[in-house]
Amino acid sequence: MLLQLSLEARQRLPPVTQRILLLRRHLGEGLFVAIGNEERIIAEAGEIINYRGRDVYVVKLVTESNKFLSKIYRVEDTYTSYVDVETITSRRYEADRKEGNYRKHVIVEYDFETMEAIYSNLTDGSVKRCAIKDNVQDTLSSICYFMTLPVTPGERIEITI
Repeated sequence: MLLQLSLEARQRLPPVTQRILLLRRHLGEGLFVAIGNEERIIAEAGEIINYRGRDVYVVKLVTESNKFLSKIYRVEDTYTSYVDVETITSRRYEADRKEGNYRKHVIVEYDFETMEAIYSNLTDGSVKRCAIKDNVQDTLSSICYFMTLPVTPGERIEITI
């Protein structure tokens, strides 16, 4: 049985259609500090859409290396999560990773009727299935779920990812 979040818990989520741009500056000395060593991290939650009969938030996180670093080791990762509006669980997770010469594009579909996740690796064509528990999260939906919890300092929180 999936957890149904209260209206109060859902109201603690950030407003839909938010975009947050972070410039993360690496700590270091020498060349990188002098040249400028920011990388962009963009997080956004789009409109609520219907996905396989469920209303979901589409949450996206993009990381990009800066111009200078991209000449040496380009990073351009995109992570997308379809987060169920009622249960704040993941319905679908996509990771498209491009880091240097490394490439990986995966999609994970969470089926709560059969209680399994279907992991499709679009890079090598492999498909894997595994059992899931109620209220399973992916890395992005876990952040959304955590934001709904009334957390107190020192409290231990467990989230199944």
